[in-house]
Amino acid sequence: MPTLRSLAAITCLCLTSACLVSCLVDKSRRGLDCDTLAKAILATVHVGDSFIYDVANVVPIVDGASREARWLCYVFGGPPTSTTGAVGVFDSGGRLLHARELKGLYAYITNASVLTQGDSAVVSVLDASGTGFHAESLVVLTLSGGKLYETFRCSGLSWSMHSEFHDQEVELVFRNLYGDGTSELIRLVTSNRYACSVDQQNGKPLDTKRTAEVFEFEPKAHQYVLRFD
Repeated sequence: MPTLRSLAAITCLCLTSACLVSCLVDKSRRGLDCDTLAKAILATVHVGDSFIYDVANVVPIVDGASREARWLCYVFGGPPTSTTGAVGVFDSGGRLLHARELKGLYAYITNASVLTQGDSAVVSVLDASGTGFHAESLVVLTLSGGKLYETFRCSGLSWSMHSEFHDQEVELVFRNLYGDGTSELIRLVTSNRYACSVDQQNGKPLDTKRTAEVFEFEPKAHQYVLRFD
């Protein structure tokens, strides 16, 4: 199991304002029925005949091109062998603007979360299969011109308690580094190696390495590309 210290860093995404606006968000989305939105997405995006969704939830997002406020609905489900989900963006009246399949989802709601920052949403999915090695995937979706693009994907938190005692913490941070109104994506990685499982449980690393990478959004490719590290 990871320490409380490492758990605290799983999805640190520079969203300090989220708590301040949560009440306003809850109030403004009461008129949106998640089941209705989920069915609209699944009627547009085919994710398999046997697909049944576990969870459908709605979070606010902003269109990066028009700066209009929108709603992002995400749908996770199964069967257990499924590695696919779906996402869709809606206007304030609940009209579906765009929907797309999201591949590589290895978990249900207990292991998945979605957080938004401006025109982007970060989907965090943890594969906790009980093998002793757990690995997180981080997927960034960006809304531009009414369409959702997968703009970034990377590994996130990982840890092992079998023979190799290590963990890795990953933070994705959006920052306007150059003051030009566009946000760069910074990937911060902390890797810890431990002498034994006891040291890992107590958070006493034998060796720690930290790295940082800066990614710049490329509009034509709809991707965050490495600028420098």
